[in-house]
Amino acid sequence: VDPNNLTKIQFLQKSSGATYAVRSASDLSSGFTGTVTATAAADQSDVPEGYTRYEATFPPGSRGFLRVEATLSP
Repeated sequence: VDPNNLTKIQFLQKSSGATYAVRSASDLSSGFTGTVTATAAADQSDVPEGYTRYEATFPPGSRGFLRVEATLSP
């Protein structure tokens, strides 16, 4: 949770070889059917080579859960 009480997640994204999607749910029983846009984080310190730190935040006033889905490229 960030200082403004927003639900936020940060994750490392490979620069190549995978695609990522951030999914949202208002409660766990309804499933992760929503989509949240992730953006590159301002702080990229201590990120391994070949990765970028991304973050996704619920809009103000929203509540729920976030999940990152990664799909490896063949």
